[in-house]
Amino acid sequence: MVVQGHMSVRRMERMERSGRKTNERLLFSILRRNRNCEFGKEHNFRNIHSIEEFRSCVPISEYKDYDRAISRMEQGQRNVLTSYSVRSFAKSSGSVGKIKRIPITRPHINVYMRYTLTRALALADIRHRELYKRPLPSGKIFGALCSETRIVNGVRYSNVADLGARHLRFIYPYILTIPLRTLLPLEGNGFVYCYIRFSLAQENVSYFFTVFLSDCVYIMDYIDKNREMLLRDIGNGTIDESIDLEPSVRRYLEKKIKPLPQRAAFLREEFEKGKDPGLVRRIWPKMQVYSAIGSATFYPYKHIVDSCAGNIWHDNLIYGASEGLFAATDSLDSERYLLLADSCFYEFIPEGEENAAPLLLDELEVGKEYEIVITNQAGLYRYRIGDIVRILGYKGETPYLVFSRRRGELINICGEKTTEEEMQHVIDLLGKESGCSILNWAVCADDSDLVRCYMILVENDRGKDLSVYSQWIHSQIAQANTRYADMSAFIGRAVILNQMPGTHAQWREQRLSNGTSAAQYKPVHILNTEEKREFFLSRTL
Repeated sequence: MVVQGHMSVRRMERMERSGRKTNERLLFSILRRNRNCEFGKEHNFRNIHSIEEFRSCVPISEYKDYDRAISRMEQGQRNVLTSYSVRSFAKSSGSVGKIKRIPITRPHINVYMRYTLTRALALADIRHRELYKRPLPSGKIFGALCSETRIVNGVRYSNVADLGARHLRFIYPYILTIPLRTLLPLEGNGFVYCYIRFSLAQENVSYFFTVFLSDCVYIMDYIDKNREMLLRDIGNGTIDESIDLEPSVRRYLEKKIKPLPQRAAFLREEFEKGKDPGLVRRIWPKMQVYSAIGSATFYPYKHIVDSCAGNIWHDNLIYGASEGLFAATDSLDSERYLLLADSCFYEFIPEGEENAAPLLLDELEVGKEYEIVITNQAGLYRYRIGDIVRILGYKGETPYLVFSRRRGELINICGEKTTEEEMQHVIDLLGKESGCSILNWAVCADDSDLVRCYMILVENDRGKDLSVYSQWIHSQIAQANTRYADMSAFIGRAVILNQMPGTHAQWREQRLSNGTSAAQYKPVHILNTEEKREFFLSRTL
């Protein structure tokens, strides 16, 4: 897996020197491959020989432009949007409006397999060789790679991670801490329990993988709340009766495990010492790197993870969506992503300039924000995914970028357009000012008065009453967003509400029980639907 990762890293290095050429070559490969599908015939793919001709033949699109065609594809019709064989459909994680179903093809899957797990291992191997003059130590992976595929009325619904992981099944017993040759379903409490219980039981763990940093915090919280059960089961070689597992899976696992009283006693002793940055390395001496997306929305979880894993290298993983994998980190402990020119064809619309001509990847201005438009390898052409990215710089011809926000996901009462990033900055300051950690936060507009204001719901680790900081946070928002200050005559003083402990965890569990994939779940920061407003506002102190 490390060798495969080195091939991917070298591929990224080659692309950075010829990003524009690589991206154009991919576009014409997509057009050539799909020229005989219905969409390709309707849009004259066969006679497109330049980017200008492509833009004149194919308009910029949104999901509604594909809804009917995708419905036909779900019914088994081929060569509709693409000539590639559709392996599955990914359901979007959005909760507003009609659920999106995104086609997934093999080239789609290959990109994720190329730049996710193995790339991270290779970067860790490079770092380890630089520091210690020897390869990365081998060991098991603590991580739930994905959820099992679901089939509804004969149609496969899954995600790219699931389909990619299916190709690795033959080596699961050798690379994962849990001794299964299949994937555990997300339903019930057995999913989290098994991955944590079997990982704690083993000392030979060198790599931790999850999708988001918030998942790391969730795992830490689960261990805190269920420590006695976990240690008892490890010591006795049992699986607690409260754990929801299929009988066949339970029987299989019980045959594989044995009592480990010394390991349980060792873990108890380490946990009783309390949390400190060396805890993870003491439990797993070989642990070198953990992969989890920690940018934008997930950044506030970094300091919580560092409280236990401060000396472990962090791979910020990837930037992508169901529609495609767009960028990946090319070094550890980095928050920026290098665009992947061999994944999708990219165009960029300057933010705030809706009618501007889209730009190509080598035409972007450092420091500016752009809405990203993609043509992928699964039947979406000049498709607005709704993401706004900021360009941080260039490596050769290829841009470094970070995800900034979703289009439209702004706190906006009267044109001030406070971004999620600006609010996160203010929340970080609130934590320092109040002397406590802000575990979760959300914001919405209070419409109960003529002069509307921000309502900021915060959950902190000490249970402190933070409403006394309402005036203070109002001034901090004004400093973070000068348009907020300019509009002070039309915006009332911000109000801080104390969120009941565990509210965000309850929302997460509710979303997962309703079918949202754990890999797609994102923390709620903006209460932009009535469902979210009712749920979070009804759970304040």
